[in-house]
Amino acid sequence: RTKKMTHKYRSENVPALNPETPLVILVNQGSASASEIVAGAIQDLDRGVIVGEPTFGKGLVQSIFRVGKNTSLKLTTAKYYIPSGRLIQKEDYWDNGVFTDSLDKRDSLFVTRGGRAVHGGGGILPDVELDPPSLSPLTSRLWSRSLFFAFATQHRNKYDLSLPVTVSDGIMEDFRLFVEAENVKVNFTGEREMELFEANLENLESFEGKVDFSELKAYYQARAATAFDDEHEQIKRLLRLEFAGIIGGMGESIRSGLQ
Repeated sequence: RTKKMTHKYRSENVPALNPETPLVILVNQGSASASEIVAGAIQDLDRGVIVGEPTFGKGLVQSIFRVGKNTSLKLTTAKYYIPSGRLIQKEDYWDNGVFTDSLDKRDSLFVTRGGRAVHGGGGILPDVELDPPSLSPLTSRLWSRSLFFAFATQHRNKYDLSLPVTVSDGIMEDFRLFVEAENVKVNFTGEREMELFEANLENLESFEGKVDFSELKAYYQARAATAFDDEHEQIKRLLRLEFAGIIGGMGESIRSGLQ
């Protein structure tokens, strides 16, 4: 690594937060790289409390070098270390060909400024571990397709909403119609496996027996038909969060989520 590639960044502004202001940092397994550096530094300096799940463990820096007219080489040139001296990078994302969890491997112990023991080599382990809230199948699908956000932005001016946001039955019915128009496909537990099993049986020329999937299909069709009503409260809550965020910003969305 050459001196030309070494960069130092220093703030020219007074810190926005008072040094005595309590900090709580939320992380999960998707927290990677820069967010891990910030969380790890705060933890190592005992400046705040880290809450959530162990982070991803991405602590390598790669540089790109031109080695030809149309060819470049991406080379790992540095690693991220945080104040205690520990490495963020997970030892190996793969273990004998199997994708591993960021919790699986830990190296030696390190010590924070206040004397607390912390681990290195596998992301940042929170001071307080919390299991992530689980979303029901339809709600999860709607969230992954950003349909809560899409509906809220498109219909913001249709409803006379103010803070704190209340999602009425009328709004819920409009959202139901919105979801139906989007033709959302939801796979419930075991449904995809059933479809694959059925397809594989059809490809087995030597298989002479018959398997009746009609009852299973009817079960999944019934689940899909009632999913919106079954997940009504969860859907309503996420709609409230989106409208609150659009009207009052991220702070209002978070405040609404704590209700």
